[in-house]
Amino acid sequence: MLVGGNKSRQTLVRCLVAVMVLTLVAVATSLGVVLVKQKTNVTSQALGENANLGSGTAGVIDLEQCYLFARPMTARADGQERIRVSVFVLDGRGQGVPGKRVEISSGSELQIAASDGQTSMLGEAWFEVATTASGNYEIRASVDGERFLRKTTVRFY
Repeated sequence: MLVGGNKSRQTLVRCLVAVMVLTLVAVATSLGVVLVKQKTNVTSQALGENANLGSGTAGVIDLEQCYLFARPMTARADGQERIRVSVFVLDGRGQGVPGKRVEISSGSELQIAASDGQTSMLGEAWFEVATTASGNYEIRASVDGERFLRKTTVRFY
């Protein structure tokens, strides 16, 4: 009787393990679908509803595609703490345009330091800004004398 009970117990354990494995696979699959869906939504939101990936001229700057952002967006106004501003120069296909001279501008009270002011192979140039004057600062970028359509704002406190 004990031997038969062990077989029943082993069968039950195997069934429970199989159910757990199938449940984990189902959960992982549904999570994967959710993650892919969320990534797609984020990408389409970031590019805008009317984004035409694949259209436009490769290597020709498209100011509608270019953007900049700051991280962190706030810092102490002690002249030491810095905010990094990343600028992306892109073509009509959303690809980076390397070797372009980029400038950023804001209030005269910001101290601006550039990596070298040239875009990398990915079309990125970065700058660091600091100040001793508290306040909000709107930062704009330009490339080849043309101002970006987008801007970013940072705050020093």
